[in-house]
This record gives sequence, structure tokens and C-alpha cells, in this order.
Amino acid sequence: MEADYAAQNVTDTAPIAYRVFEVFFCIVFTTELVLRVYVYKLEFFLKREVGVLWNYFDLLVVTAQLVQECFEYIQSSANGNNDAGNLRILRILRVLRIVRIFRLVR
Repeated sequence: MEADYAAQNVTDTAPIAYRVFEVFFCIVFTTELVLRVYVYKLEFFLKREVGVLWNYFDLLVVTAQLVQECFEYIQSSANGNNDAGNLRILRILRVLRIVRIFRLVR
């Protein structure tokens, strides 16, 4: 939806609702990952199953999202002198994570 909005409205700013949802899902996915690592401990990383690859993928996606949020925070505190727009590609990983969640729900 944010990409559709950006395509229709050629501006650098998006409605605040998009930012709120972005931060909300960052908190939810980070909390989920932290709880899973806490519950499974080393087994989260060392299981001898193909499913462990999804754990690494989740870790990659959440880490990328946290890095993007850090850069967004740095950009907003530096009065826009930094260019965090190049990190938008990391959102593709989050979309893939959502696709994975839908695959697991089926």
C-alpha cells in the first residue's frame, strides 16, 4: 500500500499511518523472534531439520528491519542529511516473511 501511495503521489513523505504500522510490525516481529530464541535457545539455530533455514531467514529479515529502523532514526535526528532511502529494498525481505507466514498457516 505504501508503494502504491508513493507511485500515485510523488513526494518523499508518506502518511503517518504507514510509519505507525511499520514500527508496530517491527516491534511484533522482533518480540516474536526474541521469544522464540529464548524458548528454543541453541536449538533454534542448530536443529537438524530443513525448518532451521526458516529460522535463519526470520533472523535475517528482523535484523534488516531493525537496521533500517536505526538508519531511519539517524536520518530523522540528523535533519535529513543522510540518505536512508537506499535501504527500502530491505522491505522486500519483510514481504517474503509475510508470504512464509501465510504458507505456514495453510
